[in-house]
Amino acid sequence: MKVYVASSLELKNHNLINYVCNRFKAAGVSITHEWLSHGLVTDQATLKDCCEKEINGVKDSDIVFMLFPARNGTHVELGIAIAQDKPVVLVTDPKICQVGEEKPFYYADNITRVYDLEEGIKTCITMLQDQYAILKECLSQNQQSYDPT
Repeated sequence: MKVYVASSLELKNHNLINYVCNRFKAAGVSITHEWLSHGLVTDQATLKDCCEKEINGVKDSDIVFMLFPARNGTHVELGIAIAQDKPVVLVTDPKICQVGEEKPFYYADNITRVYDLEEGIKTCITMLQDQYAILKECLSQNQQSYDPT
């Protein structure tokens, strides 16, 4: 089970991102790319490397966990997930709906919106477990129907 955690790189957000990643790891979920470890980068070589790792992190994940606040990079990651029809759990603040900050992409069919962090983590883990249960069942059925003779 693999998740990509997308959020803002703002310093005030670091403890929250670490908390979310640790909750997923404790549940047996691996993080496809821990972008917080590189922090803010400005040189072109490192930016290119970060770009590739973040794109691959989204592509390699089973689900994307998007946590507000979200800035430009987070929305690029959301776009990659939408384009690949990956499930996204979007944890947002209901006040954003009132302020007019909503984006049309938040309503894509593959997005599950929640308004509470703990609910979002639980929802994401449940969705991953359901995906793997379905995959395990399909593999089991294929093995039973396989006749090498």
